Amino acid sequence: MTTTPIYFKYKNHPGDLLRDDSVQRLPNFNTEKEDFWVWFHPDYSGSETVAYLNDLYKWLDEKLDEEEEQKFLQYYGAMTKEEIEVEIERTEAVLDLESLEGFWRMVEIGKVLIYS
Repeated sequence: MTTTPIYFKYKNHPGDLLRDDSVQRLPNFNTEKEDFWVWFHPDYSGSETVAYLNDLYKWLDEKLDEEEEQKFLQYYGAMTKEEIEVEIERTEAVLDLESLEGFWRMVEIGKVLIYS
């Protein structure tokens, strides 16, 4: 079954560098989560949750430098790879909820217009 694409547009420029007021295809929430977060999270670029998630992925992929790793360990404690993966899932779920709520609020108050 082919679905009709859905488009959206911010009524006014959202005032940040990651988003604009052009017509965009609505990202699929299930397969394009990060795109959905960028467009609809209330503070994606300044979110501590997003920064934490990025650090978790760096830690999982062993891409933290020694200083970053020490700071991370001090603040969050030691975690196994499995614990990091669970924490990533939990953190992504938080971002999902915040972004879905942000999307709904924007539609509800007319800040975002939907087209098909």
